[in-house]
This record gives sequence, structure tokens and C-alpha cells, in this order.
Amino acid sequence: MRGWVLLAFLGSVALAGPQKPSPKALEAKRNSELFSEMFRVVFDRKIEDRAFFGNWVDTLNQGASLDGMYNTLTHSEWYRLLETQFAKGNSNAAKFFSEEMELLQKDLPYFTMMDKSQTGPLPVMGMESLLQVDRNPVQPQKRLPAAEMEKLFQKSSIYVLKRLLGDEALKWIEFRSNDRGKLAEWYGPWTSRMAKLGIYFGLEQRNWDRVDFHTKWAMTADPVLLKWEVLNRYHRVLNAFLNSKE
Repeated sequence: MRGWVLLAFLGSVALAGPQKPSPKALEAKRNSELFSEMFRVVFDRKIEDRAFFGNWVDTLNQGASLDGMYNTLTHSEWYRLLETQFAKGNSNAAKFFSEEMELLQKDLPYFTMMDKSQTGPLPVMGMESLLQVDRNPVQPQKRLPAAEMEKLFQKSSIYVLKRLLGDEALKWIEFRSNDRGKLAEWYGPWTSRMAKLGIYFGLEQRNWDRVDFHTKWAMTADPVLLKWEVLNRYHRVLNAFLNSKE
């Protein structure tokens, strides 16, 4: 009798098929993949400490924002160490950085003035300052043209350029967050321009030179993922300069 009961149970399980993962499980999987890529792209190295990785993913699972996680990484003492250790400038990186920064700042009502104070590593900060990055600096007097920025940042660490460009990109997306149409109109052509650089962005679809595809995706995409798609490309492009020889 027990055999028939077991067979009946197994048959019902087979008919029901595999259970779909819960929304919470799917979100946890996404956060794990997102943070793994974020760490690798921001620091240009893989995570070796699994406990460290688990703690950060748990923070995301508990509701931490991508902006907050990203800012904590790029304004951390670990990141500052990379800005100091890899201090050599790269003229191609400075050119890319300056051209993109000029385009981002063009429409921003508030932006970070690109002057000499921005060209070096982060100043040493306490933990309170680290977790509360000022995202609304005092309005500067003028936007610096790309040509002037390029000269100014010739000798800056690529890690400095990555941090500054990422911060301004988040500011730009935040500024356009209430007009998804305008944001998508920018994102589509921008992804096409990035794809033409010939750098692998981690997924095949990211390298598609298809304005319509990326514009349509941006119209309905999760805002968190949209932010990361922009940050990911900027960091990967500058990482390519970091790993190249002039």
C-alpha cells in the first residue's frame, strides 16, 4: 500500500512540474549577480572573500539602494587606495572622460565643477562622510569645455576618472528620472555610441548596435538596472584604458 501512495505522490509532483522561484528569490538572485558584476567592474578584480560578498548582497536584499551601494564602493578607503596606487594618467582615457563629462553636464542644472581639486584621489574621510556623499554641490560658475578638461585630467588616475564620471552619470539619470521618454531618447543613441568602441560589456545584448532596441528597453526598464547599465559601460570602457599600453 505504501508503494502505491509513494507512486501517487511522485506522480502528482511530476504533473505539477518544477516550482517557479518566488519573487523574493528572483530578486535575491538578481542582487547577487548585480553586486558581483558591480564589484568586478568598479575595482577591476573579482571578489575572493565569500563572506564579504554575502554581507553586501544581504544589504541589497534588505532594501539598500544601488546608488548607496555604488557610492559606498567608489568613495571607500579601498577605492582611494587604487586611485593612489594606479596614479598614472592615460591620454586616451582623459579624452573619453572629458567628452562624456561635457555631454552629461550640458543639460544638468547642478553639476560638479571640473577643476584642479577634482584631479587627485579622494581626500581621507571618516565613515560618516563616506556614507553620506554630497550629491548636490554648490552650483559652479561655468561648465568646463571638453578640451580644457582633457588637459586638466591628463595625469589623473583612471580610477579617479571612473569615480567622477559615474557620479555625474547618476546625477544625469536622476535629473531625467521624471521624463522616461527623454531618458530613453538619450539612452538608445548613447548605447549605440558605446557599442562602436568595440569593448565587451558583459552580455551580448549590451553590445548590439541597435538604437531602437535599447530605446524601447529603457522606456520600461527597472530604474535600478538602467542606472547600472550606464555605470557598467562607463567603467568597462575606462577599465580597457587601464589595462592597455599607450
